[in-house]
Amino acid sequence: MPIHNVTLNPSDSAPIIKFYDGNLRIYSNTTGSGGVRATHGRSTGKWYFEVVINAADAYVGVANRSQPLTSLSSTATEARVYVSGNGNKTPSNLSYGQATPVGGTISVLLNMDVGSLEFWINGTHQGIAFTDLKNLGEVYPYIHFAGNSRDVTVNFGATPFVHPVPKGYNAYNNEVQNKFLILTENNALIKQDQHSMITASASSTVNANFPPESAVNGKIGISPGERWASSLSDENPWFRVDFPYSITINKIRLLQFGNNRTYSRIKDCRISFSNETSLKVSLDDRSAASGQLISDSDWNVIEFDKVKTSFVKLEVLNRYSATYNYASFIEFEVYHNDKQIKGEIQSLTLVNLPITEETFVKHGAGKSSELNLHATNKLKKFIVQSGEELGSGKVFKQRINPVETPIKGTSID
Repeated sequence: MPIHNVTLNPSDSAPIIKFYDGNLRIYSNTTGSGGVRATHGRSTGKWYFEVVINAADAYVGVANRSQPLTSLSSTATEARVYVSGNGNKTPSNLSYGQATPVGGTISVLLNMDVGSLEFWINGTHQGIAFTDLKNLGEVYPYIHFAGNSRDVTVNFGATPFVHPVPKGYNAYNNEVQNKFLILTENNALIKQDQHSMITASASSTVNANFPPESAVNGKIGISPGERWASSLSDENPWFRVDFPYSITINKIRLLQFGNNRTYSRIKDCRISFSNETSLKVSLDDRSAASGQLISDSDWNVIEFDKVKTSFVKLEVLNRYSATYNYASFIEFEVYHNDKQIKGEIQSLTLVNLPITEETFVKHGAGKSSELNLHATNKLKKFIVQSGEELGSGKVFKQRINPVETPIKGTSID
C-alpha cells in the first residue's frame, strides 16, 4: 500500500514537548502540561499504532483539532485518552484497565468506521475504552504529558511493530485505496483512455495561427484558430484526418476559404483511404467569402460508396486561379450516412501486468473513476458469484460470464 510519512507534529504541540528520532520520540524535562498531535488525521477506516513508555507515564489516545495543547482536564470533550500511570481513561478519569510499566508497549486500535477506541497493554486486551469518536469528527493520534521527565516513542508503521497488527486494521501510516480492475482471461489489465474521434494533420501550415486542427474543431469563421491554411510554397498540399480505429464513411463536406479569388480553391483532388483505395474528384468553384454569411451553398460535398478506413487524405492536384497560391479549409467534415464523425470516445487498452497489490494501487480505478463499457468498448467480462483473495491486502477477483449480465459501466462507492 502507499505509505504516508506520519510523525508527531512539532507545529502542533505545546512548548514543553521536545522532539527526537525523526519526530517519533518526544520528551519533557520541564514542569507543566502539554500535548502534541500527529501530522495526519483520520475520519474513516481502522488504524493501528504503538506507543512505548520510555520514562514515567503519559496520556495516550486521539484528539481533534479543538483540543487545547497546553491542558487536558478530566472534563475534556475533544480528546479520548488512556492514562498509562494508573490505567484510567478520560474524559471523567474513569477506571479502565491496567497501568503500563516503563518499557511497556501500548497498542492503540482506532476504528473510525464505528467510532471506537481500544487499547492493548503489552499484548493484553484492555477492552473497548470509547465508542463515541464519531462525535469528534477527524481525530489525530495524541500524546499528553503532565509533568517533567516524561518520554515516549511512537510507531505509526515506519518500523516493525512490537505486536502483530490486529486483523482488519491497517498500520496508521498506510493509505487504504478502494480500487477495481477489469481483467481478461490471461490476467491482462484493462484500462480506459479518452480519444478524439478525429485528429487532423497537413503537409504544411502558413503559420502557427492556422493549424490543421482548426479545420476540424467545429468553429465556422476565418479568424486565426478557425481555419487551416497551407504554406504559399506548397504546390500540392494535402490534408488528412485520422480516426482511432477503422470506421465506415461515405461523405465529406468541405468549406473552403476563397475571399473572392484572392485565395485559391481546389479544382481537382485525390481522396485516399487506409485500405489503399482512392478516387479523383473535381470540385465546383465555391467558397466562403470574407464578410459574408455562410450557407449550405458554400460547401463542397463529396459523396462516395461506403468505405471502411482509419484515415481520409485529400491531396490537391489542381486549383482555380487566384492571387495567392495556398489552400485554406474552414471546416473538413466526415460522415457515415448523415451522421458526422466527431467528438471523443472511450477505448480500452490492454496492459500486460501481474495481478498484484502494486498493480491495483498504480493502475486500478478508484472512487473518482468511472469505466464506460458501452458501445466502443468491445472487451467485456461478466460477474459470477465467487471471490478469491489476492495478496496481503483486501484484494479480490471475480470471474465474469459474457452470457449472463452485460456490463454497461463500472464504478466504486
